[in-house]
Amino acid sequence: MEELYNLIHPKYDDYLRLDQELRIPLRKDNQLSITESKIPFLEGYDISTWSTTFFDKVAQAEFSLINLLYIFEQGINDDEWLVKGKGTVRLLPHFEQKDYFLKFYFDYYVDNFFYKVSSALDVLSHISNRLYNWNMYKPSFKKCWDQKETESTVKLSNEQLYFALREIIEKPIYKDFRRIRNDFTHNHPPSSPTSGVIFYKDKERPVTNLGGEEYRITKSLSGDHIVYTSSGEIKKMVLEVWELLIDIIDVVNEHMR
Repeated sequence: MEELYNLIHPKYDDYLRLDQELRIPLRKDNQLSITESKIPFLEGYDISTWSTTFFDKVAQAEFSLINLLYIFEQGINDDEWLVKGKGTVRLLPHFEQKDYFLKFYFDYYVDNFFYKVSSALDVLSHISNRLYNWNMYKPSFKKCWDQKETESTVKLSNEQLYFALREIIEKPIYKDFRRIRNDFTHNHPPSSPTSGVIFYKDKERPVTNLGGEEYRITKSLSGDHIVYTSSGEIKKMVLEVWELLIDIIDVVNEHMR
């Protein structure tokens, strides 16, 4: 087991190597440019505190990113994750003890990475809520820049910032990020194979009460309905989300005034 644990803990040189391969968005003193603007003292202090919190979360996301990239380098054999036979299916057919071990920690850091990025984006909404006096209850990134109900207020406060962030939000990777983050938190995690069991309406079946409504339900189990996202696909998405986060930081530093 000691040999396996050595595979999940990057050495200092590994941290430096992986860190240098990433485009790190940190500014001097880890502060957003808005903290350099002329703002009344108390508001400025509050924004500065939120800015520190923001970069703490970015650094924690980076820590998870470096760890999951290092673990991925050790080899997780799930490119072929489903093999069908006569009336049977085999999941993760090439997995050995090492693969299960690495996958557990890889998934942990992936989940934490998405959580920290999502949390960092929500902190930006708190900064804007203070800066522009929105007096918004429980602001979030989605509520501020991705909902019709707040569009007029947010756009009026800073039109350049609004449209620059909207351009990023319209990218497919942002929508994929929100979907996969939601699945990791509330649904079946994409990094684990689903059961393959499906339920669907069928007029020929007995009536079943489901969610207060009556349906005729058919149950089916088939390898064709098993869903899984391989570690390589998740790694690719994680790196794209990291670039997305950096683009958002660049936009905020350029336009948030």
